[in-house]
Amino acid sequence: MFLKCFNFNINVGYILKDFEQKADDILIPDKLKEALVMEESEYYPAFSDECRNEFLFHVFKRIVLGGSLCQWEDYVTEYFRMTKLFYKGNITI
Repeated sequence: MFLKCFNFNINVGYILKDFEQKADDILIPDKLKEALVMEESEYYPAFSDECRNEFLFHVFKRIVLGGSLCQWEDYVTEYFRMTKLFYKGNITI
């Protein structure tokens, strides 16, 4: 699932910054968040509808978007690491 982030050069480790925008009261300062939230973005198709329906994608999205007091990361690897830790810590088979 994480490899989907690299489909449209949204980032190559470093998350590309952009002018801050708002969508649904969410501040969007970079291309990764734009791809996750803004349907009209050219980066939105980087994640397929099938991918967007996966539980792991929803965990990743919430970690990336954070909240109003969230301190954003500059590298996507930190989001991957946190998603993996959260998923492993909360999912049992």
